[in-house]
Amino acid sequence: MDRTGYLGASDAGAILGVDPWRTPLRVYQETIGEVESDDAPSLQAEVGTALEPLLLRKWSRRRGIEIEDWPVGQVTHPELPFIRARPDGLAVDGSCVIEAKSTDEWDAWGPDGSNQVPLYYMAQGVVLMACTGRDVVEYPVLLGKREFRVLRVEREGELEAMVIGRMADFWRGHVEPRTPPDPQTDKEVAIRWRHAVAGKTVPMTPEFEEILADYHRTTLTLRDLTKHKDHLRSQILRRVEDASAVVDEDGTMLVSLPSVTRKEYVVHESTMRRITLSKGLKTLLEKRSWTVSRLAELEVNDD
Repeated sequence: MDRTGYLGASDAGAILGVDPWRTPLRVYQETIGEVESDDAPSLQAEVGTALEPLLLRKWSRRRGIEIEDWPVGQVTHPELPFIRARPDGLAVDGSCVIEAKSTDEWDAWGPDGSNQVPLYYMAQGVVLMACTGRDVVEYPVLLGKREFRVLRVEREGELEAMVIGRMADFWRGHVEPRTPPDPQTDKEVAIRWRHAVAGKTVPMTPEFEEILADYHRTTLTLRDLTKHKDHLRSQILRRVEDASAVVDEDGTMLVSLPSVTRKEYVVHESTMRRITLSKGLKTLLEKRSWTVSRLAELEVNDD
């Protein structure tokens, strides 16, 4: 699905920070077209889409209310054209908007008839009501492919003002001026600042030096661990030679050592940042690390 040029109802949870799968930076990148949406259909997503008509029919039979022709299409917020929603269904009597879900998250959903909906779907429902003008959103939910429930959330002015307000702030503060929100994961940090500006520098600070010292110590530890791992691997191969398994006295396999051939593949061009500490800084950090550890030993000995 093309998400560029507007904010959808499913973006609300991420913007509010309650979406377990997407972050504000991801929404920003998808909205400006910097990255493609993650909506490439997984098997679970395809099954969910295929089940929507069934869930809508079950809802219609339970409520005794017809549903407008499916799919409904995109609906734009009456005052903010950059906020849009795509309802799964609309009741023909104008009573509610319908959002069908198929999930295995039993604990996340309340009992049948309640309003206990996961926060990220609650946020989505708020935007659906704001865009369609309906005062209720109902969620026909199939749980674990075994239980059907219908949950109901009513429109609340203060909640809607907060959600729509945050989306408007996000649009005006990030999308329009092309100012990305702060990254929230290590992967996002690496992507956000993957390009260095030639000649640009930042000053060293005590706090930054501590981070660099920890980084350097970790690098040395990983190097030593890698060497140790390679040595242990060599010892293992010396003992098994060309055997493909290690077994116990009963012949039960304990370790498998098959030959694995790595197929050729093409690595697509990508850009990343390489962190290299100068020799002088490494020496300084190592000396300071030794001094701190030595002082700690002296303190222990003094006791």
